[in-house]
Amino acid sequence: RFDEVNAGDLRPADIESWTEDDLFGRLAGQDPSGSESARLDIERFLPELSPEQARLLQDHYFEGFMLAEMAESIGISTNAMKGRLFRARGALRRLMAD
Repeated sequence: RFDEVNAGDLRPADIESWTEDDLFGRLAGQDPSGSESARLDIERFLPELSPEQARLLQDHYFEGFMLAEMAESIGISTNAMKGRLFRARGALRRLMAD
């Protein structure tokens, strides 16, 4: 959980126990301590994702684009975009847990 993890002190066991809300909060930079550390923790791993996955996560969580906007811009359905984001979050979680 956020309050158990300090910036730069992420352990695989902590990450594996995160709920979807924990990961979403970190992606959105909503760290209860009020610091930017959560966003920096995530940004550190983005280059290790596929370019598409990194872009989707950045656009949705950091830039604030809505799913429908993102889906329309590349010509897919909103449900297809949800699936792509789901897979991108999973890939990010696996990278962070390693």
